[in-house]
Amino acid sequence: MYSHLDKEADVLYVTDQTDRVLPMEKLFGTSSSTQKKVFITELKEICNPKGRDTRDALPEERSAAGAKLGEKLFPKLKPHNLAQVGGEVKGLRLYYKVFTVESGTIATGAPQLVAEKAL
Repeated sequence: MYSHLDKEADVLYVTDQTDRVLPMEKLFGTSSSTQKKVFITELKEICNPKGRDTRDALPEERSAAGAKLGEKLFPKLKPHNLAQVGGEVKGLRLYYKVFTVESGTIATGAPQLVAEKAL
């Protein structure tokens, strides 16, 4: 198993316009973990020239990285799969959320909206 657990974990996920979580793989043909790596790469390009770690990124820097990710991801949308997720999807949102361990318990930070697209 694991010999060491990080004190921080993060996730990137997609929702509809009402913030109902949707399956990224079904909608885009790619996984959430893969797209999180793309997001972090974009964020590094913004933060590293300033000598800062991505964990210290400002909300506007995360939004800028999310916009770049959205430019790459949203064109991959498989519109025919929207009907399979149920409900009427009028828009898509990408959120980034960080979980931390504090005093032995998991603390969840507020998710940050990093990109969205009206359909």
